[in-house]
Amino acid sequence: MHCLSSRQRLPERPILRRCLSILILFVYGPVSAETLDRARVIELARLQSPMVRLAVARAGETLALRVGARTPTAPNPEIGISVGPRALPTGTIVDVVGSLVIPLDLSGASGMRAREADQRARVAEAETDNARRLAIADALDGWVAVLGSRERVGLEIERVRLDEALWTSARARREAGTIGEFDLQLASVLRADGRARLQRAEGAHEAAIISLCARLGLSLTEPVRVVGTLGADPAPTLDALLTSLARRPDRVAAELNVGVADTDAVLQRRLGTPAPRLTATGGRDSELFVRLGVDLPLPVYQRNQTALAVANAHQTTAAIARVIGVMSTEAELRGAHATYVAARRAFATLDAATSSMTDAEHLAQRSYELGQTTLANLVVARRETSNARAAHLDAKILLAHLRVALDAAAGADQ
Repeated sequence: MHCLSSRQRLPERPILRRCLSILILFVYGPVSAETLDRARVIELARLQSPMVRLAVARAGETLALRVGARTPTAPNPEIGISVGPRALPTGTIVDVVGSLVIPLDLSGASGMRAREADQRARVAEAETDNARRLAIADALDGWVAVLGSRERVGLEIERVRLDEALWTSARARREAGTIGEFDLQLASVLRADGRARLQRAEGAHEAAIISLCARLGLSLTEPVRVVGTLGADPAPTLDALLTSLARRPDRVAAELNVGVADTDAVLQRRLGTPAPRLTATGGRDSELFVRLGVDLPLPVYQRNQTALAVANAHQTTAAIARVIGVMSTEAELRGAHATYVAARRAFATLDAATSSMTDAEHLAQRSYELGQTTLANLVVARRETSNARAAHLDAKILLAHLRVALDAAAGADQ
């Protein structure tokens, strides 16, 4: 069964039974489907979302820098042997000469290399945490989209029910001769338009489920059952959100990157120090011999100056990135909070008018059935109330999306 198959093919008639069946399947889903509530969505996003899996793989590349970071020197000791004949007046002998070269790192670069590897590992962990933050926000955004599209299906089902009732009433009145053919045909057009809207809403719901499955790394051939509501608790105050902003993973990573840049600059400076090499040579010439010595490179042409200049420039870049990160994350949070507060007020305004929408629909329908108004007036009233209900649902969905964005901007573990 496909992951979007929470809806089964049902007979077109009777239309009310079909709408009710669709609504039940959308709300409850297949019996064997995996249940995706908010907690499960967060868990799956944290563990197996494609974004997190890629971040973990990249962190593994950084952690690999620890391998061999604590070796005494980068070059390996060298051992050599040479054998050859020597012609003497008394005859020919075979010379054997062996050599051993041991490089010595007296700059302390080995310890700095290990320290930098550990720091980069901590940066990778912070970046992975940031990927989890983004993946959870993305998954919750998809989860909200599924819930919102499901409520839109319910809204369209209710509109289809009203259209069906209007068409039934118009047909009865046409048969009774109290209205003309125009009213019946107009009611038929409204009914067809309502069914088309419902079909589009069903398609959008299925597409939202596909998107959610992909964001969670789930198979697209297995059934899922998405549960939950769009309502959310009021967001914390801006001051409370700002206090937690310093723990946001991308800001932590930016702070750690400054330490990495400082350590790398010290490391590159130490790598410019010449590394002496102890040499030991022994063999048989015309007689046995052993020689010990020290080789010291002269830093005339190469003092690691290029790598050091790059490291110094990276220090400046990391410091600027940290400052910009502090400013941009605070701006993001303040903007998300202002948008959320305004959207919450707008939703409250529309929510207070829902009872008026219901009353207006009922009164308009009743007036038409009693012959007190024309079908054209009823259509206008229905259109306005339908637009208002759609706007109310849009505001509700938008508020849920903005709450997810606000929590993500604050760096909260949702």
